Formats: sequence, C-alpha cells, structure tokens
Amino acid sequence: YLQPVLFSFEWSLAQAFMSEGVLPKAVIGHSLGELVAACIAGVFSLEDGLMLAARRGAAMQACQDVRGAMFALRASRAEVEARICAMGLSGEVAVSASNSPKSCVVSGSLPVVMTFVKEWDICYCQLRVSNAFHSKHMQDATSPMDAALHLVSSWTAPSISMASTLTGEMVSDAICSNVYWKRQILSPVLFSEGLQSLVARERISTFLEIGPGEAITKMVREHDCLTVECKSTIRGGENSIECFESALLGFWR
Repeated sequence: YLQPVLFSFEWSLAQAFMSEGVLPKAVIGHSLGELVAACIAGVFSLEDGLMLAARRGAAMQACQDVRGAMFALRASRAEVEARICAMGLSGEVAVSASNSPKSCVVSGSLPVVMTFVKEWDICYCQLRVSNAFHSKHMQDATSPMDAALHLVSSWTAPSISMASTLTGEMVSDAICSNVYWKRQILSPVLFSEGLQSLVARERISTFLEIGPGEAITKMVREHDCLTVECKSTIRGGENSIECFESALLGFWR
C-alpha cells in the first residue's frame, strides 16, 4: 500500500502549492515520483494515476523469486559501471539509480551485491527494501503492469516540460504508451541525467521537492555542475505545517 499512499501525498502536496499560486514550469520524478510528475503534467488523470500506483506497487511487491537487494554507493554511474565490468559481474549487478555525479544505487541478488561492494571497498549503505527494484528482477511485474496500463482511460502529451528519468532526456510522445511505463520498472532511474537535461533546456534555477523527507533535495545539491537551488517541503522531525509554510513563503519573498 506504500506506493498509492505516497502518490496521494505527493499529488496532494503539489495541489496545495499550486492553489497558492506556486505553479511548476517543469517536472521531474524519481521512480514512483515519475508517475506523480506525469499526472501533474496531465499525461493521465488522477484516477488513472492512483490506479497505476496501486497496481504497480502490488506487482513489484509480488516479485519475490530471488532475495534481491539494493545498495547506495558514493560513486558516479560511470565509475560503478566500469567497476562492474572489471569484476566480471555484468548481468548480475546493475545500476538501478543514477542520483547524482556523486551517488548511485546498485542492485542484484544479496550475496552477489554484498560481495561486489565489499571487494571494491567503497562507502555504501544497504537500502531497506524488499527486492531489487528497477532491475531485471522486476520482470514478473511487467505483465500485471501492462494489464493496468490498458485500463488507462486516455493519454495526453504533457502540458508542461517534463524530463524523463527513463531516458535521461526530455520526454517524448513515448511517455504516453504502455511500453514506456513497463520499461520504467525494469530500467535504472536516470535522475541525474534527467535533471541536467531539464536545467539545460528550461534554464531552471529553483526546484521544489514535493514529498516526505529531503532525499531529492540532497541529490540536486550534489550537482556541483549546476547552479540551482532546491527547497524541501517536509523535513523529518519538524512540524509539517511549519515546513510547508516556510517553503511557500520562500517563493513569495
């Protein structure tokens, strides 16, 4: 139930900002957040977005054929891919997320990934997840996801600019297709590449993280190559209403 809950929270939070006049010029989303971003951009309706989030969560959670694991590493995507190749682990360990030039996430079966990070002797953190998301281990989720995608009432091209974290580029008409969203659960989240494409295209200097925590804000701030600011909305251990009001006031000063 986590994915539909997160979708509902993030969509509602975005609506709260927009009702106060803070309107997005462009959107980008990380993993499930890309569904929310697409919904905000008008690719599909709220009802369809909620349905997809619920079906996506159930389909991905059901992939329990292997003991998958994910580890966050302090290294770039290029560094990690080169190391995987050098250790002869292509096909067993894969990059699941490219978060910034300084961090990414790898996935695979737990014993293999654990061996990979320990033999490399790199700073790492095992993520508290039930499986290896955004990897080939999600293959069994594609059929139920395809069935859910066929229930979408209508697809519409984004009404505002949107970067794809599937391709790392600005979105094309492909985002309005079943193929895109099935690939999205199997493929790495190219957040860093998408962010850089968005900044280059739209010259955006300020981002607002719509969601709980500050994970995306930290990712954006790790892009020393970009001159951008990112504001978080809800911060752990702080009053949520005060956090929202502070973020909102920051746009009107």
